Amino acid sequence: MCILLLTVLLLGFTTSCQKDQLVSGSTVSLYNETDSLQFDEVFTTQPQPTQQVKIFNGSEGTVSINNIKLAGGSKSPFKINVNGQAGTDFSNLNLAKNDSLYVFVTVTLPEHDKDTPFDVLDSIEYQYGNKTGKIILSATGINAFYLPGGNISHDTTWTDQRPIVISGNITVAEGATLQIKPGAQIYTKAGKGILINGRLEALGSADSAAQILMTGSRLDAPYNNMPGSWQGLNFGPSSKNNHLTFVHLYNAVNAISDTDKPISGFNVLTTSAISLNNCIIMQSAKEALLFRHSSATISNCLIYNSGMAIRAMGGSYSLQYLTLAGYSNDYIYHTNPLLYLADHNGQGNQDPLLLSATNCIITGDNDALDELAVDNVYNQFTLSFQNDLIKAVNLPSIGTFTNCLLNVDPAFTLVDNRSSTYDFQPLSISSVIASAKPIQGITADLLGRLRDPSAPTIGCYEFKEATTP
Repeated sequence: MCILLLTVLLLGFTTSCQKDQLVSGSTVSLYNETDSLQFDEVFTTQPQPTQQVKIFNGSEGTVSINNIKLAGGSKSPFKINVNGQAGTDFSNLNLAKNDSLYVFVTVTLPEHDKDTPFDVLDSIEYQYGNKTGKIILSATGINAFYLPGGNISHDTTWTDQRPIVISGNITVAEGATLQIKPGAQIYTKAGKGILINGRLEALGSADSAAQILMTGSRLDAPYNNMPGSWQGLNFGPSSKNNHLTFVHLYNAVNAISDTDKPISGFNVLTTSAISLNNCIIMQSAKEALLFRHSSATISNCLIYNSGMAIRAMGGSYSLQYLTLAGYSNDYIYHTNPLLYLADHNGQGNQDPLLLSATNCIITGDNDALDELAVDNVYNQFTLSFQNDLIKAVNLPSIGTFTNCLLNVDPAFTLVDNRSSTYDFQPLSISSVIASAKPIQGITADLLGRLRDPSAPTIGCYEFKEATTP
């Protein structure tokens, strides 16, 4: 009995110590994690983040891989690395049973003679025994104008011929105007921004192809949606008469900051430091609009999912037909009020604040948070809220509130925090429909659609009945 038990144990020990046998023929089976790797949009000459793919061994033993190669060879814009080794052709690799082999891929596309996007293809091919495998590699190249940063000392125009990629800080000097034409796309690298001491005139139009985009330079997910991907626009003390129309400002630290500006002689209804019309500002890491001792008119704008929509400390402001919304998702958490007003400059100095908000939506998903906050230190406020929807259980004790909807659900068309997908147009059941006050001179909404002349909709979008195709 003891001899039999010892024999069984020895046999089991011997079997467990044997390595996987090399297999061949019809029993060999390798398969890819994916059949293709796609670099969706790639700026030419710019190295791209590395992607990876795994090749699995589904056989009953070790498989000998004759070779793995990049089909385009050394001339390919793609580069591969196999199990830690860079190259274009690898041979005589053994892959154990139930093991996997990593292939890392990156791409740097050379500059192309086209202003329009172009596609590039290659493949990773491997052979084992009498079988082959393939992984398709593709990238969409985008030529751009590359600006290293520096000083703009004279009037300059940026067009929509190619995207503009900024790798350093840009300063528009006092006396100079930077004009950005409709359809221009501006991509700025992390930590960099544009300082305007002169003037900025960015005038897009309602047509989607003619709107201006300003965002970070990373095009790959998830970084193309990361708040704080670039610094934003900073307006210096001498800058005034800046106009932005149909501009999309995404993923900045502060999309717009305008601070410490002397407002003597500025009138919010005639001359402003900044005028924003029909703009969309999304996912600023801090304040989307940061004002201190400034003057601004803002109309038909959508500002959502930022650390704070507007912080104004002293100055003079007119808000008309705005939608300020705050929701928490994988990229940002809504923990601060959307509209913060103070009668001081944040450094202990008195700074009176004048603000009128008409036909605005100010709402978010943080039930415990009042979306309007007033920091009253010197009692130097002149505040007027008319025909606004405001989520705030505790309204400030100063200011006037006329025909306002308090703590009412605006009934937006789509709020999907899980997928970070939103449509802030109102549904037909929304209380904001026909609840606005007509404002002379504002006859269209953010999409360029005509507003009802007698009973318009609160917020940046005018309600329109869906049409049957």
